[in-house]
Amino acid sequence: MPNPLSRTLRAYAADARAAFSAAPVEVALGVFLAVMLSIQVRNEGFTEDDFARIAASVALAFPLVFGLSVLRARGVVSAAARWAGTLGILIASAAFGYLALDTDREAEGWRWFLLAAAAVLLLTMTPSLPWRTRDRRASWAFAWRLAVRVVGIGLYSAALYAVLAGAVAAVISLFDLGRPEHLYTDLAGAVFFAFAPWILVGGIHRLFAPAEPGVPLAVSRLGRWLYTPVLVIYLLILYAYAAKVLATGELPRNLVSPLVIAAGLIGLLGAVLLEPAHDDDEHRGVSLLARAVPALLLPLVPLAAWALTARLGEYGWTEFRYVRLAAVAAIGILAVLGTIRLVRRRPPLLTTVPAVFAAVLLLSAVGPWSAPAVSRRDQTARLRAAFREARVDPKNLPRDTVTVDSALFERISSGARYLVDAHGIGALQAVVPSLPDSTRATYAMAAALRIRGGCSAGRLVSADLAWQGGVPVIGGAAHEVHLVEGDSLAVSIGAVGLRVWLDGDRLVAAAPAWRAAADLSAARRALEPRSVECDAEWRGTPTPLPPAQAVLAVRDSAGALMGQLLVTQLSVGGPQPGKGPSPPGIRVRGVRGLLVLPQPRP
Repeated sequence: MPNPLSRTLRAYAADARAAFSAAPVEVALGVFLAVMLSIQVRNEGFTEDDFARIAASVALAFPLVFGLSVLRARGVVSAAARWAGTLGILIASAAFGYLALDTDREAEGWRWFLLAAAAVLLLTMTPSLPWRTRDRRASWAFAWRLAVRVVGIGLYSAALYAVLAGAVAAVISLFDLGRPEHLYTDLAGAVFFAFAPWILVGGIHRLFAPAEPGVPLAVSRLGRWLYTPVLVIYLLILYAYAAKVLATGELPRNLVSPLVIAAGLIGLLGAVLLEPAHDDDEHRGVSLLARAVPALLLPLVPLAAWALTARLGEYGWTEFRYVRLAAVAAIGILAVLGTIRLVRRRPPLLTTVPAVFAAVLLLSAVGPWSAPAVSRRDQTARLRAAFREARVDPKNLPRDTVTVDSALFERISSGARYLVDAHGIGALQAVVPSLPDSTRATYAMAAALRIRGGCSAGRLVSADLAWQGGVPVIGGAAHEVHLVEGDSLAVSIGAVGLRVWLDGDRLVAAAPAWRAAADLSAARRALEPRSVECDAEWRGTPTPLPPAQAVLAVRDSAGALMGQLLVTQLSVGGPQPGKGPSPPGIRVRGVRGLLVLPQPRP
């Protein structure tokens, strides 16, 4: 009788051979990536950027190559077409990783993300080919099984790595063994890069097997306990906010577009996974919601587009704003198509959902109207316009630094930093040719651009007491006070209970029977020039506060001396954004010191 262990091992070996036979390139890609990771951590000449390029190329190639393997297994394409397509994908992915991808440029990271997402969506569409003979149930079954398999293998791989890492650590500790320097990195590469993809492609024939009748239990629970409550909550929030916008006429907030995108992705992609619910009377509610999603999203798309386009006029295009607007556009297209099918009582959208999203992602990733191309053109034009407004020729920078108002300074500084971060120094040198290649996207870049911030209204500055060997104060009881504008403080000095607060240029102390104040106006006037000083950036170094301005009498309205305030730190500045209504001008914003009462009076 065969040994159960040997039988199990032979079964595992057979599965591995079958996986390699059905999808050899995918298995090889995973093993190759694991080997490259092990080499990278041991070879200083093989940098993290080199490995990132390889990983990005593999991530692009894997879903597309796997899609061709699925088509070949289904008999849709010939072996020659499969291998020719695979070779083309590998060459194109490698060329992108080594020739186009720059890991230091954010725009290229966005391009890779868009291409990788499109590749995954194209993989989900393989059971719909040929398009004319596509079967809705088969298309759903493939997408559902692929999603379940990816999630399951991901969780299994994480658990496997945790168990193996724990077991290795225990063996090393129990037997006093030396731990190899890169042991856990090698283990992670083997589990996540080599083993997990091998398991995934091993189920290639199960992915497109005939779908079972009825509604799977997991689909039922997904629709009833996750899809429906989450989507309803999102829609209620968005419709309530849309009603507020209509009632008040306010500009939609920036958070609206991410919420609409989240609701659209959940509603539309989730509906694809819930396809079996449409043929089952027990899931009529879930089916009705999934069918109505496009019509429910339709009024929200203009709201999200309004919120985004309003920011475009103020800040211009960036890859992030472009991708958000592209996602809103894709949701809008699907909302229109889905609503038409709902009105005509036709089956809801299925394969059209990943097809539209994939098309939008591809258009956003490549070509003259892609996210990187549009963002670079727009931000370059805005930077040139800002230089013209500052009356500075970027091709012939002035020898002396030019002072511009703070808003214009921020436009030039942030625009220049964006171009370097997202597109490299070459993008900024197209505007300012004299900049060296070593220029980095920091605030110090303003000095290289020969600009500095103007005299903006009252930034926060502070001054610390210069002790100078000692400060004379009156005797009595003292209490430390630390106040900021708008707050009050309860203080107990001996038997006296006081309430202390800032009132303009005065620190007010009030007891049940008296009220007195210390005048901070002289110290505030001394600091005011620093608050409006023209400078590119304040470094936060406090100004010395002389004792003559730091030791202040606390007097009542009749001029009687009630105590003394020793100021150890004083902060002055203008109104702060986001702090509510505030008087204009520079004033005392905070004070720290000692409040001294010579003879505490109740």
